[in-house]
Amino acid sequence: HLAVEHFVVLCLNSRHFLIHQETVAVGSVDQCVVDPRVVFTAAVRVGASALVVAHNHPSGSSEPSQADIALTRQLCQAGRALFIRVVDHMVLARDGYASLAARGQMQL
Repeated sequence: HLAVEHFVVLCLNSRHFLIHQETVAVGSVDQCVVDPRVVFTAAVRVGASALVVAHNHPSGSSEPSQADIALTRQLCQAGRALFIRVVDHMVLARDGYASLAARGQMQL
């Protein structure tokens, strides 16, 4: 129920236990600029083996935007290069949540 978008990185160890959580970007009511370098800096700094990223949609709709899907593609590609698996990208909203992994959109 936040008024603006927040983008959070959940860093996981090799057994997918949470080892660190960090908000890496705060945006406006309808967008949040996320730099993949900042996402992976947080993961590398704590020695993460995998990560889950999540952000909210203040609009109330959990439907991923085309920008969300494009960012997921970028993060998956960067993660493969760094050997840090992006497990899921979650979009949270008042109407529920969307998991891009559940939708089969993680290995784009």
